[in-house]
Amino acid sequence: MTEYEIIDAFISIRTEAAGHSMNFISVLFAYIVAAYFVGSKMSPSQVSMITILYALWSPAPIMAAYDGTVALRDLYINYQDVLSIELGASPLVTTAPMLVSGGMILAWLVSIAFMFQVRATSKRNIG
Repeated sequence: MTEYEIIDAFISIRTEAAGHSMNFISVLFAYIVAAYFVGSKMSPSQVSMITILYALWSPAPIMAAYDGTVALRDLYINYQDVLSIELGASPLVTTAPMLVSGGMILAWLVSIAFMFQVRATSKRNIG
């Protein structure tokens, strides 16, 4: 690969991984907002359905972001000596797959716990 192709691939992969992460963050915040504003007003079946859909959908962008960061890490490791520029990358890129996917999984689990916490708190306040 030429230096230009390496740089282009690096930027394209980074952009793709960021896009998947932002898709996940958008749905994550939509779920949190729904939990906060209407979670306590929803029936148990509604909460179950929305949580199941959220739980089924969320792994896709998490896995896609993981795959993108792994490709980015591998590209960085294999070609860092060939490049004449730094690309704004650092050795942190080698830990990006675990940091990005780990953070997304943690946020995903915490958001589901938040939904159930909002519902449990509202039931205590009512009863």
